[in-house]
Amino acid sequence: DTNGNEVDIKSNDYRSTIINTNEDEGGIKTIIKDAKDAKNQEEAMKLAYWYRQIDAKYNTATDDLKQRKEIDGYIYTRETEKDKDGNNIEILKITDKDGKDVSDKMNINSYTPMIGISIEDDTDDLKEIKHDENGKDITEYNNEFTGFNFGIIKQLDTIVTTEKKITDVKFTNQSGTTIVSENPSSRQSNYVTSLETIEGGSKYAKLEIEPENIYGSSIELTYEIKVTNNAEYDDYTEESYYKYGESGSTKKTVQVHVVEDDLDSKFNYNSLPEKTTQTKTSESGSTGYIKLEPITEEITNPDGSTTTKQYVKMTGWEKLAKGESTSTSYTVTALIANNETDPAYNNDAKVKSLSVDTLSTVTTESLKKWEGDKTQFVITPTTGGNRNYTYWYVGAIALAIVVAGVILIKKKVL
Repeated sequence: DTNGNEVDIKSNDYRSTIINTNEDEGGIKTIIKDAKDAKNQEEAMKLAYWYRQIDAKYNTATDDLKQRKEIDGYIYTRETEKDKDGNNIEILKITDKDGKDVSDKMNINSYTPMIGISIEDDTDDLKEIKHDENGKDITEYNNEFTGFNFGIIKQLDTIVTTEKKITDVKFTNQSGTTIVSENPSSRQSNYVTSLETIEGGSKYAKLEIEPENIYGSSIELTYEIKVTNNAEYDDYTEESYYKYGESGSTKKTVQVHVVEDDLDSKFNYNSLPEKTTQTKTSESGSTGYIKLEPITEEITNPDGSTTTKQYVKMTGWEKLAKGESTSTSYTVTALIANNETDPAYNNDAKVKSLSVDTLSTVTTESLKKWEGDKTQFVITPTTGGNRNYTYWYVGAIALAIVVAGVILIKKKVL
């Protein structure tokens, strides 16, 4: 880097363009562009001395777009592996269209326009004629070529956000009577409390119910999951935008392939629907279906033991341009066992894999910006904190104490 430190350069983190701006101060961008876009070798040779008109502050190379297009459709997947200390770390795995791992094999060439370099007695490149002490001519030729900056710029990070919320809680007791069915954020009953309310639902909700009604009863929770492309800047598919920063008309998109929804293991995975409808913010009505597939994996730990992991694999998401979102909802059930000791139902949803539109790659740093989301639902015995009938009992007991006190006082007076 500019401080002399060694840095690890990966092809997916960078790209090479001439000038990524519409500004063309002094016409320098046009000079490079004309040389780069020469239609044939004869025209390129006529423009081969373009570098004499610029200095080194401009990049003069652009990526081989044919190679760039060959990597379109690569899939970038969030994977977990152990570091040298045995701790879990997340890495970005890159696979091609055939599923082959190409994480360390992504090569991109970058080229400047054709250049002409004068040698020997080429008077076109004459710099200066001097005279020695005897008056003899000394010819100096230009041997400095300042227009060659092969610099690269950072590829834009791919930022996707997953949001999850609870939109309905339904509780049915052992006899089949529905005690409550409502959105926690509605605050319409004394049973369900939203501990963190967001628009249209809750991230953390609590159900208070009489102890005798808890075990053997069932709950149905409805969740909504929304995926958003939070790109910082508009990006376009046209080659002229990629090379010269000239704004295009077709915005690049992100294609989410898999959302991994880590449902709590206490849920009945067999109660999940096979597919759900999805709604894209930029379009009216349904825009297709999301497929829900329950997955069970056996993970081998460093000590040789195994851990069972369950999650829901969600596929079929719509492509998203900058600022666009798509969402879906589903309902899942759970039977509260008599020996259940954990009252919390924890969930964690996140993007597992995606690909990006033409002439783009996903940077290593992007992985840190694939923001997931969590929800928690807790069932607790009634505490009386927000139960109206409990206040009635307390009031009745207090009244009885007062009446008893009056009777005792009268007897004592007599």
